[in-house]
Amino acid sequence: MKTKAFSKLIILGLLAMVVMAGCSGSKGATGATGSTGATGGTGTAGPAGPLSPSPVITGLNPTMASFNTVITITGENFTASPTVYCDGSPAMLTSYSATQISVIGCGNPSSSSPYQASMAVLVNKQMSNAINEWVVPSGYITQFPAASLTGPQGVVYDSATGKLYVADNAGVFAVDNATGWTTKIVPATTSCASCTLADPAGITMDNNGNLIVTDSYNNTVVGINPTTSNVWYVIKPGNSLLNAPVGVTYSNGYLYVANSGSSTITKINTTTLIAANLTLSLALPSAPYGIAADGSGYLYVACKTNNTISKIVVTGLIGAVTNSYVTGITGPYGIGISGTSMLVTRAANSTLYTAPLATGGAASAMCAVFGSASHQNSSVIPDGSGGLFVGAPSDGLVYHVNSACNTSTYAAGFAGSYDTGFAQGDIYAVNDWFGGSYGDAILEIRSDGAMKVLAQIEGRGASVIANPTGNITVGSWGGSVINVSSTGVTSTVFPLGTFNSGASGLAYDNSGNLFINNCGTIAKWDGTTLTPSFATGTHCYQMAYHNGNLYVSVYNSPNGRIDIVNASTGGPVSTYVPASAFGPNGLEGIGFDMFGDIIVVDDGYNALFRVDPLGHVTALVPSATSPMNCPNGIGIAPSQLIYTDEECGGTSARMWVIAP
Repeated sequence: MKTKAFSKLIILGLLAMVVMAGCSGSKGATGATGSTGATGGTGTAGPAGPLSPSPVITGLNPTMASFNTVITITGENFTASPTVYCDGSPAMLTSYSATQISVIGCGNPSSSSPYQASMAVLVNKQMSNAINEWVVPSGYITQFPAASLTGPQGVVYDSATGKLYVADNAGVFAVDNATGWTTKIVPATTSCASCTLADPAGITMDNNGNLIVTDSYNNTVVGINPTTSNVWYVIKPGNSLLNAPVGVTYSNGYLYVANSGSSTITKINTTTLIAANLTLSLALPSAPYGIAADGSGYLYVACKTNNTISKIVVTGLIGAVTNSYVTGITGPYGIGISGTSMLVTRAANSTLYTAPLATGGAASAMCAVFGSASHQNSSVIPDGSGGLFVGAPSDGLVYHVNSACNTSTYAAGFAGSYDTGFAQGDIYAVNDWFGGSYGDAILEIRSDGAMKVLAQIEGRGASVIANPTGNITVGSWGGSVINVSSTGVTSTVFPLGTFNSGASGLAYDNSGNLFINNCGTIAKWDGTTLTPSFATGTHCYQMAYHNGNLYVSVYNSPNGRIDIVNASTGGPVSTYVPASAFGPNGLEGIGFDMFGDIIVVDDGYNALFRVDPLGHVTALVPSATSPMNCPNGIGIAPSQLIYTDEECGGTSARMWVIAP
């Protein structure tokens, strides 16, 4: 199915204002005693004075809201019973304290496009200065800017800062080694004052701490300051030197670029930026991709087509070439140096190879380190502790491999994500892409778009929800249920194979009982006893608990429906909303907003529906205007903004945020 183009709206809120409020003035002085000795009258009241200390507003969340969104105003010294006006009309106060006010109902519910509403706060009979809040129509949708990898090709590790930098199809990313958080430095489609980065392929770091990135699409080399995100051309477009550049390495004040389209090596002076192609003593075999330099300045180039590694000794602009310096690898692609050894990845293969730097010769298989067999990474980077980092473009993730060849997912993107949850202010997504012996990635995503691999599970992730402890619970298609703490520690509730049709949906009731949808039955776990057939007659996939009942989204071609079952008595399920109310395909993620409305996605119809407490169905995001591609999960934030992830699209899957 083709995904329709959709323009993104970037909304920035700047908030700085002081709310002044008065209190009653003091009584005037008592009048002087008259000649008759009578007491004088009371004087005129003085003018109202400011509160001390004055209330101050310091924050507004969210800065983009629809009519039904809870807006929270934070600050200091708020007094009792404030009133918030939106465009001159009072909003509904939901809570308030000395440091926080929450309201709902700002904006015009019939607005057809985003606009800025004027907001003001009344405290003790005095009005604050007005501020602006972006108000959007219900169903307004935009792509959430999560730092999601799509095809990491090059990696470089900065031991001084503990950060790994990744050249990815979606841009250049930084991964903090201490915390695991991934942030996007430069998007692949973002232009700077004098350059455009389209298809990052290889990456290294120069002697000034700048990132150097090859752009194989534009035939350019780009420099990036990782602190300021400033971008500039090292080699501009239209040059005669570069031809599909991929690998890049730094050595002794120079950069060396492997041109896969012309089998040449470009040398760049990092001080003057003067560049020229090396004059090689022998022609390189076609398609050089990975390139690395050892401590002596010797270059090693992975020549994919000829199945060999070439060695180049550089003197000025002359390169003495030894072809077939390392053999025994079919389709060598990525290359790195670790101590006295050379590390090589192979295109379309999961094995890591090694060979001695000093003598070359036949390479030997070191270990199978990847989850799939289609890896075309331009660089392999040691971590300084006997392990290494390597990207996997086909999986949309970066692997870390320790000295014992144990592999873990280090950074990842959305890839076949089946469900989305919301807990403790963050979004969680569970991937169903890798599914091999290395497990699926459980992703944690912050509101600013930064994301990290919180944990890995076996069995292909199917569902994720917040649990009563404030952490998350994950169900897998392999039939397991696992708790994951905020620090990524996993504990198995039920092992693989417990639920033979998979734990496709999870829900907790108000007493902490856990319900598991086994695609045919609903099981109940009270912490001690498992009741496997608590309810029967249901279908896949997700579930939600509300007011004593479980609601199940049914993916039942050609149409989906919503089923209901009593969470106390169980028994057979019944239909709550029939299939005729929805689109021509089945339903997936399901959740409740603060008004008791059901929000449910239809992944085949690419639509998002709202079902009110009376069972009336409306299309919040209609199929005809939807930019989504197989939306699957539902996560509803306290602001009532709705997050959904995509199952389709492989490593190019996205996350969307929708106004309620």
